[in-house]
Amino acid sequence: MSINDVISSLSLPQQGSNRGYSPEQLIIQFWISVWCGANCFDHLEVTRSDKVIQEMCKWKRMAGRKSFQRYFSKFNQATNQEVFTQLDQCQ
Repeated sequence: MSINDVISSLSLPQQGSNRGYSPEQLIIQFWISVWCGANCFDHLEVTRSDKVIQEMCKWKRMAGRKSFQRYFSKFNQATNQEVFTQLDQCQ
């Protein structure tokens, strides 16, 4: 499954800053962190320092918890419904 292609096709909220992380990286890094046991924003810092994950995903830098909090605050009920409807339609 080419998750990068699936995530890139979604109508995700975009970052306002050109220094911000791509929505695709934030979503994938968040998923990896959850898979590694993160269950709150503070736990996202553990995978942030994991150089193996960074190298495997070919990311120049890893987002910290504040980046995730700022990005996820862009979501509202309408955005959630739109994104998850699109995800549900992916095959």
